[in-house]
Amino acid sequence: MPNYAKINGDTILEFPSYPHQNHPPTSFAEGWTGGDVEGSTYVLVEIEDTPPIDHLTQDTEAEPPKKVKGKWTQKTKVKDISVEEKAKRKAEKQQREKDQEDSFLTKDEIKAIRKLLKP
Repeated sequence: MPNYAKINGDTILEFPSYPHQNHPPTSFAEGWTGGDVEGSTYVLVEIEDTPPIDHLTQDTEAEPPKKVKGKWTQKTKVKDISVEEKAKRKAEKQQREKDQEDSFLTKDEIKAIRKLLKP
């Protein structure tokens, strides 16, 4: 689904904006890239791909859309998380890994099951 912003000149009034919902009686052509609808101006906003991050030490934050060379684009910036959040995420990861290890059967348990299944 396309991403639109409602603008006034080069100022974002609303993002995301939903012209189809805001103007239900209006018919929008397939591939509509924005324009004026009942006194409101809408533009298509391209969302750039999110950069790769290390989930244990970083987060992403969507920036407001900006007009660059006549095109509206939203970028995502990478930011480091706090020391406390890093510690929390590391502990959660270790717990998930421990829980996963605990869910595997040992060799002795597998042998016992095989023995029970033999006719």
